[in-house]
Parts: sequence; C-alpha cells; structure tokens
Amino acid sequence: MVLSKVEVIRPLGLTLDTQATQDDIEGETNENTYIPPDLMQHVPGVGRVAHLDAQVNIDNSTTLTNLSGFAWTTGANENFGGIFSGRLGINDDPDMKFTFTGPTGAGMRCQWFLYDTAGNLESAGTANTLGTGAAVTTSEGTTGAVHHLIIYISCNAEDTAGTFQFQWAQNSSHANAISVFLRTWMTVHKVPE
Repeated sequence: MVLSKVEVIRPLGLTLDTQATQDDIEGETNENTYIPPDLMQHVPGVGRVAHLDAQVNIDNSTTLTNLSGFAWTTGANENFGGIFSGRLGINDDPDMKFTFTGPTGAGMRCQWFLYDTAGNLESAGTANTLGTGAAVTTSEGTTGAVHHLIIYISCNAEDTAGTFQFQWAQNSSHANAISVFLRTWMTVHKVPE
C-alpha cells in the first residue's frame, strides 16, 4: 500500500522550517515499511522525530547510556507525550533496561510492550522511569533475536526547564551484546495546556 494523501496537522500560528512534500514522503515509504522522513526536523517547542542511522551495541555493561539524538528540550511546566519504536537485538541473557533522564522535579510515566520475532507480545510494563531503569525481559534464547519495543511516554517538566534523554543498557552484564537497530525512532510532542 502506498500513501495516496498526506496531511500535515499543526497548531494555529505554527510555521515549519521544512515541510515534507508528497514526493519526499513517497520516496521514504514503500508498501512494506514506513521510515520517518529525514525532512521532519525539530520544531521548537512542539515536536521532534529522531531515528537511528546505524546500529548501536552494548555488551558487558549495565551502565545506562544515552542513545544519541533521542533527547528533547522543554520549558518549565511543559507537558510532553511521545512514542519510542525500537528494533532491538536482545535475548534472555542479558535482557535490557531503559530510562529517561530529565530536569530536576520532572515526572514521567511510561507504558512499554515488547514483541518477539513472530510478533507475539512477550512482556509489558508500566513504570515511573525518570532516572530509574525499567527492566525489559525476554524469554527468547536466540542471541540477537530481533524484537520490537514500543514505549508510550508521558512527562511533565514541572518548574524547571531542561532536557529529557533516552538511555539504555543491559539488564545484567553479559558478553552477548544487545543492539538497537537502524529504523528505530522516537517522536515527542508538546501537549497543549
């Protein structure tokens, strides 16, 4: 299926620095996959789409590490909602964990779902993930088996402006690497007051 029409919805008075044309979007889309267009740049105070250009690996480490480019800035008292869609290579040793860092006093709630290589729901959870790791577990024994992790994000910056940053690591230190693959993406949008 190829998109026949795309409409850009934006708040009144907002102008985009760049706007994707139908040809641009069709060039990024085929009948089997959707990749967020590179033309979708940060719109100050409104939203952002980030995606990986190359695979990233972690092995023998439980230290939460920034996933480069998967961050957004916020003003004081701003609310954001978003979605992380990750293609991961993980197995039952070492599993993985994720968190977000954020400004002092900020709050965050995430709901996540992990699907196995056959598309079956393998695990799910809800967590206050700001600064604490949420463990994502799998019973898949195949090293580097491709999984799909979806995280729904809701956060509030309270009284302090700052940056929210996605972090990830192995849940238990192991020589089997975990990977975040190409076409992993995240989008966040400011929620109007």
